[in-house]
Amino acid sequence: MVFGFSLAQFSNSLYAQNFSDAEMDSVLSLAERYFDEGNYPKSFDVYQALLDASIQIGDSSQMGFYYFQMGRMEFYQGTRTSREQALGYFEQALNIGQITSDTSILIRAHRGFGGTLIYDQSLFDSSIYHLKIAEILAIKSGDYRNASGAQSVIGSYLLSRDLLNEAGTYFDKSMVYAVQSGEKESMAYAVQRQGIFQMYKGNYDLSEQLLKEALTRYKEIGNKNMLMNMAEHLRFLYERMKSWDGYLEQTKILDSLRSEIYSEQNARDLQVIRERYESEIKEREIVQQALDIKIKESTITKQKNAIVLISASALIALLVGFLFYSYNRVKQNQKLQAAILIEKERGFKSVITAAESERKRISKDLHDGIGQQLNALRLSLISLSNQFEDNSKNEFNRLIELSSQTAEEVRTISHQMMPKALLEKGLVEAVEDLLQSCFEHSQITYSFEYDNMETRFEEKIEISLYRILQELLSNIIRHAEAFLVSVQLIQNHQKLILFVEDNGKGIFQGSDEGHGLLNIKSRLDMISGRVNYEPSPDAGTIATIIIPIS
Repeated sequence: MVFGFSLAQFSNSLYAQNFSDAEMDSVLSLAERYFDEGNYPKSFDVYQALLDASIQIGDSSQMGFYYFQMGRMEFYQGTRTSREQALGYFEQALNIGQITSDTSILIRAHRGFGGTLIYDQSLFDSSIYHLKIAEILAIKSGDYRNASGAQSVIGSYLLSRDLLNEAGTYFDKSMVYAVQSGEKESMAYAVQRQGIFQMYKGNYDLSEQLLKEALTRYKEIGNKNMLMNMAEHLRFLYERMKSWDGYLEQTKILDSLRSEIYSEQNARDLQVIRERYESEIKEREIVQQALDIKIKESTITKQKNAIVLISASALIALLVGFLFYSYNRVKQNQKLQAAILIEKERGFKSVITAAESERKRISKDLHDGIGQQLNALRLSLISLSNQFEDNSKNEFNRLIELSSQTAEEVRTISHQMMPKALLEKGLVEAVEDLLQSCFEHSQITYSFEYDNMETRFEEKIEISLYRILQELLSNIIRHAEAFLVSVQLIQNHQKLILFVEDNGKGIFQGSDEGHGLLNIKSRLDMISGRVNYEPSPDAGTIATIIIPIS
């Protein structure tokens, strides 16, 4: 019950815009109060009603927020089934965040994915991937609370695995972000995690000091559920310290808090029952009035229906025939278009394959044929120049310089046709060469990071990823007006991932969204890859290329 209404009535009333902003804030506070009390099913029901209303209104941003909150409630119920359901809600939130370019939703969704997947050890890498993206987006948008939370999740998992040194690193980062956030609850949680960490390290005095500091912060906030949580942690600490006076004191505090929360819950439940009873009486009166009106309307409707039925039968017969005819026409057109599309894709793949083979052949011919001949010509000119006097020798020197320039141009063209570094050394060296050649004569500053890239990949994957990066860099130079470019290349969990980020105005603004981006998609289709474009917090674009590898 919300303000005396059932959740379904509340959702319909919200859709009709019968609730003020203050009442909406009260509803959200109610959902969080249920959460603080550990009553996750009731909190879930409130968010479900809010989601239904936002779907009717068409408010995508709110839909993403409510999907995240519902996933959060499922996660905290703690069962394997509820966590699987939580992942489904987080995926819905992530999809909406990508469609609406809402950074806050993307941060929450990635953090939700990471915090859920981390409990499956086989998915630890995927969990870290999502939490890392959440941290990057949170820092760039100034959301240090979520950045702190992402680090606490990893630290808590490592602590549960007794990996104390690694856990300490993440707890320290969480504390730094919490201080930067300036939020009381974020600071209280970070101090609490530090206290628990020190307890597991055996630093009981420091642990007691930190836990009491966190307790003081939670008292200022007034979160009774977290006060109970702190009492349990302090009681566990005193048990390990064998300080039985402290253990008894915390037990009394814990019992007192439970009693307070139980009394408050009983009072609210009694109010809900009272509101439900009054609501049911009103509903019965409304139903009876509606029933009387329906009986009167029913008599009139039956008379009209007899006339309408005859007319409708004839119309339906005509409509069914027309729809059947139209359906067959549409199916035939769909089959024809599908066949044309398949043939086009097959032709495009053949063109790309043939083009890359021809590039490789021409590159080799230029390097091994014309390039070698030009070098031989330059050496011959040098040898001849030594046999002449100064005037003639100057002319020979000019010819030598011209032949050197020509050889260098041939080498450059050969490299552009098919980079030697890509064929001989692999993606990392080829990307480094490409970035240097693209930006060494521009005002753009770039950075390149890579991880787990010691192995080579299939040639078609390396060539396709290289050509895609060429196209993305070309778009940035021609359209983005950026002055910072970041490129990251990562092999993670049988995936090859390329991140390209700039701080320009976005690759779609001012570009025709034409052949270049279509070429990227077509090349990725050939190797079962996918691309996603997201707005960067620095007002540019983040392009993410993901390619499966065996």
